[in-house]
Amino acid sequence: MNNDDLNKVLAGEAEIVPSSGFVMSVMDAVKREASAPLPIPFPWIRAVPALLAACFALAALFFMFVHALFGMSPTEPMPPESQFWGALVVRFWRATDATWILVALMGSFAAVKGSTRFVARQK
Repeated sequence: MNNDDLNKVLAGEAEIVPSSGFVMSVMDAVKREASAPLPIPFPWIRAVPALLAACFALAALFFMFVHALFGMSPTEPMPPESQFWGALVVRFWRATDATWILVALMGSFAAVKGSTRFVARQK
């Protein structure tokens, strides 16, 4: 097929006209969207205290980790290199009482998972 044949095919096409009711349905959808209420904004004022508390908690954990890392007493023997990180983890675990943190995280995870499964079943 050469250019002349292609031009003949394209020149002979009829004008494309939308089906009846298409324009009205689109305009109805636009009007519905325009008249919809604005989305509810996120309540940043209420979220700020929780965000600050989370930042302070992370900072406290960081300082506890640094204290566990560098806060070894001079009389305490330095663990061998192969056991250093394990000893550090144990010291950090004890310094932060991480058992309760782990229990709280597991409880929060179970609550969120349970509620999402419950809501998924309701649909």
